[in-house]
Amino acid sequence: MALCDWYLRRYGAGPTADEICLTIGASQAFWLAMMTLCQAGDEVVVQLPAYFDHPMALQAMGVHCVWAPFREETRGLPDVEAIAARITSRTRAILLVSPSNPTGAVTPPEILKQLFELARQHDICLVVDETYNAFLPVGQPPHALFSLPGWQDHFIHIASFGKTFSLTGFRAGALVAGPEVIAQALNVQDTMA
Repeated sequence: MALCDWYLRRYGAGPTADEICLTIGASQAFWLAMMTLCQAGDEVVVQLPAYFDHPMALQAMGVHCVWAPFREETRGLPDVEAIAARITSRTRAILLVSPSNPTGAVTPPEILKQLFELARQHDICLVVDETYNAFLPVGQPPHALFSLPGWQDHFIHIASFGKTFSLTGFRAGALVAGPEVIAQALNVQDTMA
């Protein structure tokens, strides 16, 4: 419940306990998310520059990365039209990191909402790795996706508490998603641990 309360304070809305899976860091949260969404031959649209771990994991699973280009003029912020143009019948998710690792670019709430709506339109998931969300200014939520009706069907949030609170050796993270994804992720996690 304390974690649910933290999300409520940080985002103005948040998951219930059955929408959270505690993980061994954000990397395991990412693996669990991808293993519930994808199988070999599927595609994930990945915003460049990507956190190096994500493409390695996807390639290991046989999932194809479809790159959304880095645009210097927008400081690397996602271009919704460019991402939309890369979605195919094999696309299972749109993946981005905000604040970005390595650029530090913070995707504005309005772009995140547009990407969520794009994901909903194509019946795929928007997966946002928010490992560094606690470094954003207090008092303004990073986005309002948790308050959108049905967010659980098209939004997956990845968090790291180890990095956020300087406990990197502790390897604590979370996968936040709808109950169906969490139930499947727990099954996968059980076979890993």
